[in-house]
Amino acid sequence: MWNAANVKALTSDISDLLAIAGAHDPQPDCRMLGTTRTGLCTVTIEPLVLQLLIKGIRLTESPAAPEEWQVEGGCGTLESWGAGSHARIHMSKRRPRELRLRGGASFEYLLLYTVPDGRACMQVSYAYS
Repeated sequence: MWNAANVKALTSDISDLLAIAGAHDPQPDCRMLGTTRTGLCTVTIEPLVLQLLIKGIRLTESPAAPEEWQVEGGCGTLESWGAGSHARIHMSKRRPRELRLRGGASFEYLLLYTVPDGRACMQVSYAYS
């Protein structure tokens, strides 16, 4: 159920979050991670939109992602975003209301990895209903 066939929904859900923060036509490049409920999207975000996104969905900066949210193939394991990349990590709380999606679904969490040139990696996991 939660495999590559769900990339379109993930892309739409992440685009919606970015649009709420003011991104115009963000065009995230998304993929699901195996058969899990976890996926990630890479995207370039303007600095103002990034700040509005962080504030709007109440992300907090963290030196590392929680261990239980670190998954093989996730943002933190990729060269551009992992150890030594100088990426900043922001994270949501678990199942915050800000991550409720159209249609009633929600994300369990969101991890946002950013680098100074505006590139970002957003890792999410769909919550069980």
